[in-house]
Amino acid sequence: LRPSEEPPCGDAMEKSAAGDPRLNLAAVVSVLQCIRHAIEANAAHRGSLPLPPPTTTAEPVSPAVVVTKSPISSAPAIETACQGFFPMLFGLLLSLHDDVVHSTLHVLLLASSNEDCVAQIAEDRVLTPLLLLTHRSSRFDDPVLRLLQALVGNAKIIAEALDKGCVLYLLQLFASEAQELARRELAASVYAKMVGNKAVGPKVAIRMHRMIPSIFTDAIRERPQGAISMFDSTTENPELVWNEKMRKKVLTTVQSLRDDVNTNLSRDGEYVWDFPVGFGVLYGELQGELSVGGVYLRLYVKQPGWALRNYREFCVELMRFWLAEARTFPVDKERFGLATDCAVALLQCQPASVDEVAKQGDVTKL
Repeated sequence: LRPSEEPPCGDAMEKSAAGDPRLNLAAVVSVLQCIRHAIEANAAHRGSLPLPPPTTTAEPVSPAVVVTKSPISSAPAIETACQGFFPMLFGLLLSLHDDVVHSTLHVLLLASSNEDCVAQIAEDRVLTPLLLLTHRSSRFDDPVLRLLQALVGNAKIIAEALDKGCVLYLLQLFASEAQELARRELAASVYAKMVGNKAVGPKVAIRMHRMIPSIFTDAIRERPQGAISMFDSTTENPELVWNEKMRKKVLTTVQSLRDDVNTNLSRDGEYVWDFPVGFGVLYGELQGELSVGGVYLRLYVKQPGWALRNYREFCVELMRFWLAEARTFPVDKERFGLATDCAVALLQCQPASVDEVAKQGDVTKL
């Protein structure tokens, strides 16, 4: 498993030298399976087996079974033997042979259980092939999501994933009712882990909130399954206006953005994704709706008893907005009147919000 050592599957590699494409594929899969079996055997030795039994390949690979009996199987931290090979391993994800891709994903997932390996992957910046794979085929979504979940505990990997459009992939899976519920939940949990990172999480959330309302991020962090139910529903309340037409708009927009990212990443593996200038998912249903602190003022006046998720934050933002409108000349009577009605309703329905106004010094400003 080290560059200076002969691979344990030497027979298969020697046969591949003859130039037979079939044998070459078998050799690649064989080596990958050897690495995987060695790591799995060591994990079992430590009492923790992170993956189900290996899937069968298109061709029998007997050397992969032999390696589990070798002394290297019981060596500590065998995962670190992959260090130095991550650019090559991630590069194999571009293979057109499913056996190679599946075996590579399994090896990478096993290696990702080791912190040193994750740190090395972060330094190598090798996520491009993984994200290109997600666009090429949905057959690998489950192992890809599990691998991402294992990797995004590292801030550098989150930053690279963000630069290469990973949030688009996660949102497409989360938003599609055609996907299995377990896969949508897994995509949501990966996003929750990314956005929960103190260093990079806020940037991830900002990107996501340009496509869907911020309330979904809060819901995902609390309970992914509940967030999915909320996303699939049709509702109109002070914190969320959402329906089938808006869901379709999200999916159409995300697919277009993903196509563009895939084209650019295929040309340049170091491409950095960002929204086009002036981008915005425009929902016709929200045109004319005045929103402050994630709350639609018109709907809040109509439903003042609505239990806000964070009334303190809304109170602070609303008072700032009200004061700004009061200082504007000439005053926009409609906006100022709506903000005033909201402030009165909030103070009446949430008596504790009076303390928030006092803390911010808004009484003196008034």
